Amino acid sequence: MMTLTIDGKKVEVPEGTKVIEAAQKAGITIPRFCYHPALSIAGVCRLCTVAIEGQKKGAISCNTPVAEGMVVYTNTPEIQETRKGIYELHMANHPIDCPVCDQSGECVLQNYYMQVGRYKSAFKNTAEKVQKRKVVHLGEKIVLDTERCILCDRCVRFCNEITKNYELNRFNRGNHTEIGTFENRPLTGNYQENLVDVCPVGALLSKDFRFKVRVWWVEPVDSICNQCSRGCNIQLHVRKKGGQVQNTVFHPTNEVYRIKPRLHADVNSYWICDVGRYSYKQIHTESRLSQPLKKGPRGLQAKGWADAFEDIASRMRGIAQKSGPSSVAALGSAQHTNEENYLLWRWMKKMGTSPTVYHRAVPKGGRPGFHGDVDWGEFEDNLLIQKDKNPNTRGVQAVGFHKEFTLDGAGLLPAIERGEIKALYCLGDPLRDLQNKETFLSALSAMERLELLVVQDAYPSDLASRATWVLPGVTFAEKEGTFTNFQGRVQRIRKAIEPLGEAKADWEILSEFVKRFEGGEFSSAEGIFEALAQEIPAFHGMTYEMIGSKGVMLPLTQTLSPQSGERAKGEGFNP
Repeated sequence: MMTLTIDGKKVEVPEGTKVIEAAQKAGITIPRFCYHPALSIAGVCRLCTVAIEGQKKGAISCNTPVAEGMVVYTNTPEIQETRKGIYELHMANHPIDCPVCDQSGECVLQNYYMQVGRYKSAFKNTAEKVQKRKVVHLGEKIVLDTERCILCDRCVRFCNEITKNYELNRFNRGNHTEIGTFENRPLTGNYQENLVDVCPVGALLSKDFRFKVRVWWVEPVDSICNQCSRGCNIQLHVRKKGGQVQNTVFHPTNEVYRIKPRLHADVNSYWICDVGRYSYKQIHTESRLSQPLKKGPRGLQAKGWADAFEDIASRMRGIAQKSGPSSVAALGSAQHTNEENYLLWRWMKKMGTSPTVYHRAVPKGGRPGFHGDVDWGEFEDNLLIQKDKNPNTRGVQAVGFHKEFTLDGAGLLPAIERGEIKALYCLGDPLRDLQNKETFLSALSAMERLELLVVQDAYPSDLASRATWVLPGVTFAEKEGTFTNFQGRVQRIRKAIEPLGEAKADWEILSEFVKRFEGGEFSSAEGIFEALAQEIPAFHGMTYEMIGSKGVMLPLTQTLSPQSGERAKGEGFNP
């Protein structure tokens, strides 16, 4: 370990640490443009220059390793003058279009310049400003403004080092240098939107978010991506709950406007794939279920929650008493949280049946909002995307659902066809992603033989249209809970927006049935997790506070695949 002093603060860091990283540990942020913790050192912007005692000239902190006893000054008058000169050089040819630039409010150059800028320019003739290409479409997702680019090379290094597709590079020389693609070819791949994240200015912008809303009108809510078993850490950016800006009142829209990655070194580093980023569009689809529905003479008809809870509970009891507890079954869901699967498992156990079967979604041909024709159901890569497109397969297994619903239903469909199972409660739709039409129709036909079929889901489906009751659940953005990723890491999702219409959080729906069969009551997802942690061995000792923002690993024995017996992939992020 090395001990050094930065702006009067002593800090101890490992040998080889760069000065800029040591300063960060000491709580001191050194301005930077080209430096990014996940990318190689470029040292092209010189903005992170610091003064080191004993050295005549300043040193760039991003590429200067610490030394024992080193004394560093990050904000001397000389260093401030150096930075002012760097800002002015960047602004010499930079367009002053902040009022219309979508990066305004998040632009590093704008923020730094407003803090310490050379407000009286030394440049006399601004009419000779270099003109470059504007609104360059780099494919379906990204738009480039080369006049705003400060040539920090972050985007180039991302393509070379993270995705390794080498699509972006520098072209031309001197002050005519531009970032671009060879022969203006469109960008490809599933991680293009990360280029917007690494760009410190408004040179690379997302077409999906561009001109939607000012960034100061949205607020981030921490959550977990639900598009595959990776469990990438994300932020949902939602419209603030009212407010006022310059005498103009803006109102909440109860809408997620975009998804951004959240740093987790052992899960997703600084990145997320574009599929996960566009998944917010599924939240606001027009086809969402918004009220309880009951099968009647004229098809499904809207009913109240009180009627739904009472009728379903009464029918469940009646069927179990008449035909035995084994005539009632439930399907867990790898798309739902640990808490929700636990409540379903607990309810069925109370009725005397043994719930063991769960289902996983296997989507084909992309998902809403995804650009591209990739076969999403089978696709995985060596960066983030996992083949299992469910956020909680490990969790539903750990809770107690050990058999996966397959084409033969792990014995479930044959038992329904033989009349052994008469009532089925489905958490989500197990048939939604069956691609073979003959298999799908056969499974649908078997389900129609049930005396009672309840489908709890956020979206309509062919199975839901034939159900006795359809209960409107919510998306992951409208509830609290936890997912367990493929590594065995338990992570929290948080409520960002209010449920649609009369829809309820799935744990709220299931807790009503647990209350009717046990007499107990849960008022929060956290309370459910406390009960789960007491009853399910894999979660013993866990609390929401312990899970925090980084998650908690299941015991080693719980990260073994029930199918293969092999250890899950390594915990560390491995691009």
